[in-house]
Amino acid sequence: MDTSLVDLTGTLVAAILTLFVFSYLLGDNVLYRLAEHLFVGATVGYITVVVFHTVISSKLLIPLVAHCYLASRC
Repeated sequence: MDTSLVDLTGTLVAAILTLFVFSYLLGDNVLYRLAEHLFVGATVGYITVVVFHTVISSKLLIPLVAHCYLASRC
């Protein structure tokens, strides 16, 4: 995929979501709630991945696998 096409797609999605959020000025509606749910979902997904890589993976899984590998048994 061409880089300019990816940039254009991202810009269009951002502009459309911005208009959805601004539609709240007309009152609570479906477009605003859709944008809100997308934002919350993306945030929760990002936080989940960050916590997995910084806490679970580095402080639990890697030491556990290293211990099993060095002890030759689990």
